[in-house]
Amino acid sequence: MQTKRTALIALGLITISVIGRIIPHPWNMTPVIGATIFAGVTLGKRWALAIPLVSMFVSDVFIGFYNWKFMVVVYGAMLIIGLAAYVSKDKKGTAIFLSRPLVASLFFFLTTNAAVCFFGTMYPHTGAGLLASYISGLPFFGHDLLGNLLYVSVFFGVYEFAKNWSVIKSHQVALSFEQSAK
Repeated sequence: MQTKRTALIALGLITISVIGRIIPHPWNMTPVIGATIFAGVTLGKRWALAIPLVSMFVSDVFIGFYNWKFMVVVYGAMLIIGLAAYVSKDKKGTAIFLSRPLVASLFFFLTTNAAVCFFGTMYPHTGAGLLASYISGLPFFGHDLLGNLLYVSVFFGVYEFAKNWSVIKSHQVALSFEQSAK
């Protein structure tokens, strides 16, 4: 039962992530990193790695593939974010809850903009080019951070609500059995 529930949650996260990348949205404001963080904390290491890879690949089939060097960096960054979430899964509290999407956004921003600088043609492959890439990418960072905070909050919020709702429902069922037995 637990495995089936986990697989259904993972399928839901993948579906939401794919749709979130395909439908019109502000640049970099997608649910993929939020789903990756959620999976790492709640579903385990295997899902923390599988969910971003499957989500990115399936949505890239629809959106279109791009420079393979960029893709390696983007997919690799997603894997590292998933592993970091998994490693931090036992840490609790508001600070860690907020720091996961913040650190993930910053890491994604730094790695992908470095890839744009050094694997692309828009910027000189120098420190000045890297700085220009980072400055140009700041609006994308803002969208990424906002999206990650939003989706992490939604995924964890819905999950906690569902857990509490099921406890309330099972308690109500137990009470109704008690009352009917009287």
